[in-house]
Amino acid sequence: LEDGTLSLDEMITADDTAWQGLTSVSGNQNIQPGEEMSVEDLLYCMLVVSANEAANILGTAVAGSIEDFVDLMNEKAEELGCADTHFMNTNGMPDDDHYSTAYDLYVIAKAAMEYDLFRTIVSTAEYTVEPTNLTETSRHFYNTNGLLSEGRYEGYYYEYCIGIKTGTTNAAGNCLLSAAEKDGRTLVCVMMGCENPVDSEGNVQRLQFSQSIELLEWGFSSFSERTVLEDGQNMGQVSVTHAEEDAAVAAVADGTVTVYLPNDVSSDAFEWTIELADSVEAPVTEGQILGTATVLLDGEVCGTVNLVAQSGVIACVLFAVERNFRCQRQRRRRR
Repeated sequence: LEDGTLSLDEMITADDTAWQGLTSVSGNQNIQPGEEMSVEDLLYCMLVVSANEAANILGTAVAGSIEDFVDLMNEKAEELGCADTHFMNTNGMPDDDHYSTAYDLYVIAKAAMEYDLFRTIVSTAEYTVEPTNLTETSRHFYNTNGLLSEGRYEGYYYEYCIGIKTGTTNAAGNCLLSAAEKDGRTLVCVMMGCENPVDSEGNVQRLQFSQSIELLEWGFSSFSERTVLEDGQNMGQVSVTHAEEDAAVAAVADGTVTVYLPNDVSSDAFEWTIELADSVEAPVTEGQILGTATVLLDGEVCGTVNLVAQSGVIACVLFAVERNFRCQRQRRRRR
């Protein structure tokens, strides 16, 4: 869509590969070969109600074939740094060589949620596809994500949810990749292989939803943003040579380091690595880089900022004249 290969209102005609690898019990919207549907409607069918044939149709439209699109999927996963993911189809139907991990799914979700259109679609509670060339009635459906809509599953609505996608097969169990926004923070939760036990009253307990809400709430309540290095914070002194008088300049942080941490992590747990020049030669200008400061927690880097001169320092007049004289002599020699 971004490079103009496709547009949202472009009509796509499903071909004979639309149902490749699927059965009648696979999640679908019964889109048949020869049926015409817009790219936008296909995206909603795929991401809101898990229409597997829509994934095949879109993959073919982008790459020319399902197989070539799967190659693009694997290339993108590698580009994102997914070390434990391999795709064999467009939709997640079981295959021994089709796999991923909770962490890789988070990486993929984080990248996908950078696109406004994707965020809009995966947060949609219900959608309607108008009649097509092969249907006389519209298709109206609710999101398969119970955190977003009670149209399919009651009792799991979560007001902070902004997506993302369900996935259910006999091999993988009941899975949910969800995201939520609360108090200016966004969290992503990955639940895989959940069971759906039946309670004593015969009610199905959909743990992929209930436990996702518990985990997201735990994340919001148990972690907070911590500023461990303030912009302008004094991190040391650097002596200045050839100044009017004995001088030193304060090296201050040029930026802020903030991290999300468990609430019980003490400030004493942080370590600092400061690299500063022993001295600098005047003149020194305000904001001149003098070194760096790195903040670490348990050996992991939380952030690095430059340390810069808090103020300027003027060079000694005699030294400035002498240096200017030396520069002129060097220029004459080069001539």
